Amino acid sequence: MKVIFIKNFGKLGQRGDIKEVSVGYARNFLLPKGYVDIATPDNVVKISKEIKKKVAKKHKTRKKKIFKLTKKLSPCKKEKAE
Repeated sequence: MKVIFIKNFGKLGQRGDIKEVSVGYARNFLLPKGYVDIATPDNVVKISKEIKKKVAKKHKTRKKKIFKLTKKLSPCKKEKAE
């Protein structure tokens, strides 16, 4: 059974990975615990959009932090050399 990981699960799979697992393992353990969802085209698109959105948000916050740090570290006024 093809599944897509919703959460990171040790060495078996990271969020967004699509893996082939046995039907029993998926139905009895991974699906009830919320680690995976069945890899239908709709679910794959949905999860990939969520991951892209999270990555973009992380990138944006990191960019803001870097901008703030560069402001702190750079001199406030630049003197003109005449």
